[in-house]
Amino acid sequence: MKALPTLSRYVVRRIFGHLLGIAVVVVAISVLRRLSGLLIDAADGSLPPDLVFSLLSLRTAASAPSLLPAAFYIAIVVALGRMHEDQEITALESCGVSPFRLAPAILLLAAVVGGVVAVLSLETAPWATARFHRVKQRATQTLEISELQPRRFYEIGPEGRQVLFARARNADGRMSDVFVQLRQEDGTAIFSGDELAESLDRATGERLLELSGGYRYDLRPTAPKFEITEYRDLTIRVRPDEDPEPRGPDGTPTTALLASGDPASIAELEWRLSMPLSTLVLALLAISLSRVERGQSRYARLFVAVLIYLVYHQLLVTSRHWVSDGQLAVFPGLGWVHGAFLLAGLAFVARQSAGGGRSRSRGPTRSPRVATSHSAPRR
Repeated sequence: MKALPTLSRYVVRRIFGHLLGIAVVVVAISVLRRLSGLLIDAADGSLPPDLVFSLLSLRTAASAPSLLPAAFYIAIVVALGRMHEDQEITALESCGVSPFRLAPAILLLAAVVGGVVAVLSLETAPWATARFHRVKQRATQTLEISELQPRRFYEIGPEGRQVLFARARNADGRMSDVFVQLRQEDGTAIFSGDELAESLDRATGERLLELSGGYRYDLRPTAPKFEITEYRDLTIRVRPDEDPEPRGPDGTPTTALLASGDPASIAELEWRLSMPLSTLVLALLAISLSRVERGQSRYARLFVAVLIYLVYHQLLVTSRHWVSDGQLAVFPGLGWVHGAFLLAGLAFVARQSAGGGRSRSRGPTRSPRVATSHSAPRR
């Protein structure tokens, strides 16, 4: 009995050591994948270069709730697989200690990791996502005309109400063949112009877009026809948005999601709760998938474990879209995916535990004695 706590601590240290290494690799891959997109935006002028690493940090913090359960899952599979390969599990079985006696310690560690994931999913990730959108929107809205690249769409107003597009840039820095879309409460106005210049109203802080030689198209849902107005010079005032609101429920605080009955908000709330819950389910699956037969590598079942995780994660993503679109009821919502994989993990553990019990009950087999006759030597 005294050896079990020591053994549990040994297993927890093994898993935690693998978790640190795997988490570093997983986060590094995620960072490199997201860094490429931000560098492209900075290269074409749609994002100030000095904001790349701050936005990258926010993106990494927002993705942590989905990365940590995956890293923990792989860490259990690799750590227990190493113990099987090194015959440590076989030594335990020979001493009468079942490998499944290690499950409580592993699940306790999973509960601790799940608690960390819950804080990241319910608090840190929404804040980081909202902060990311605010910083990026504010940076895009404050870009000067000289910093914009032709043949790209730019949101220059609050909440994406003003969108700018230009085909080319003249030698004097003005944009040419310009299109500006302005969304209003009673409809949409589209401006086309030959050239575009910019100035600043220092009294109000508004940006002044000065168009020359073009047309204005007013599109109203209530009007049977749209109106066309030709102009020679036109000035559009763009009010800066000091604190842009994030779009979509991913940046909404969890308390606001609880008070909302919108399907998209409910789907986001269930997704956030799924992250810590998946940590426990994946830990149970990893215990049953880590067993390696004699002579096999500890990575023998790693491919199967990764495949199961991809199926599990993709089903959660699909169910999230179904709930958001109203195609799947709020209950069970994403819960049916967790329930199915939880039952599968329990079934695997019960089957291996029963098989291990039968093999131990048979005990070692004794080989029968072979009687041999000795004849006396002849004289």
